Amino acid sequence: MNKHFLPFVVVLAILFLHSVLLAQEYKLNNEEHINKLLINYNLDSFDSGNKPWHLTSLEYERKFSFSSVIPRLNYARRFNENGFQFETDSYIFISKKTYTYLNAGFSEDIIFPKLRFGIEPYQVLPEGFEASVGFRFLSFDQSDIRIFTGSIGKYFGNYWVSIRPFLVPESGETKFTLNILARRYFTDKYNYLTLRLAWGSYPSQSLTLQEFARTKSNSIGFDYSFWLLKDILLGLGLSYEHEEINDNLTRDRYTFILMLTGFF
Repeated sequence: MNKHFLPFVVVLAILFLHSVLLAQEYKLNNEEHINKLLINYNLDSFDSGNKPWHLTSLEYERKFSFSSVIPRLNYARRFNENGFQFETDSYIFISKKTYTYLNAGFSEDIIFPKLRFGIEPYQVLPEGFEASVGFRFLSFDQSDIRIFTGSIGKYFGNYWVSIRPFLVPESGETKFTLNILARRYFTDKYNYLTLRLAWGSYPSQSLTLQEFARTKSNSIGFDYSFWLLKDILLGLGLSYEHEEINDNLTRDRYTFILMLTGFF
């Protein structure tokens, strides 16, 4: 592991023990809260000598009786380029077992897509299963990217496991990526530990053009979300990714994620 990330591993272990010991004290019934404010920071470090990549997001979520709306502002700095993107997520609840995810965004800066759009209906199934089918569209100055996806997941007691493929038609061929997520819930739906695995070329964060500059990737990551204070949620994440840029160039990427969420 990159030596710069060893302190984060130690801190994550300490905070995990802290949360387990004090979880009941910090547990919160958030069904009463209809507003949420989140700040997210991602730092990508490379072994290839590339300068670190930075991504910061600020989002606000408002819950309604039949939907939730999440406007978000993203700021990224990569390859001496920086830019802003505005996007909005929405979850529309058609029934207790059927809902649809929608996303739309735009940017005038080159590192983000000019336009982005996504739609994905979800259906809760018997025996703890849930399934979805979705589509993403990203329009950059150089090209348009169309992504077909979906998911199948199941609850096993306090565990949630899901599988998500991505199909990306490109230059007469279709690139395939598979993501696997395993999550263990603790005191409530906000307090959990997640393991993420991925194989393929499609990036886990399809936000900037640089994410698509590779032919193959394998990754593993963990993130932990827990109550820091009564109304404050803290999330920490670490991941490792081995990327093949072309036949003659590979690199290792180490990502640190910090999320702070307030409910009101």
